[in-house]
Amino acid sequence: MNDTRLRAIWLSDIHLGTRGCKADALVEFLDTHDCEYLYLVGDIIDFYRLGRVGAFFGSRLGHDVRWCRAFPFSLLAHPQYVGTVMTIWGFFLAMRFPREDWYVLPAIETVYYVVGGYLEARA
Repeated sequence: MNDTRLRAIWLSDIHLGTRGCKADALVEFLDTHDCEYLYLVGDIIDFYRLGRVGAFFGSRLGHDVRWCRAFPFSLLAHPQYVGTVMTIWGFFLAMRFPREDWYVLPAIETVYYVVGGYLEARA
């Protein structure tokens, strides 16, 4: 049960994923305070914890990144893009939006990913 009702709570520099993070105290605070707006600013999650250079764009920054070429990733050039596009279409099909033009937004997203995959292959 929330004891205190506030209009807004600002949380900054939580640093989830680090040893110094006080996640238990944060959970206790959020359990006892209710708000209309919750603002998360600063370093909420420390993405550097993904690795020394992070998981994204490491090869473009001059670092050797080992890519998984085994099944099922060997079937598609961009399996992450295919999975994302399938998720987008699945969401729209499952929700069955009542408008006749429901397919336009997922079609645009599909074009974005196809163009992105093409440009990435050229680089």
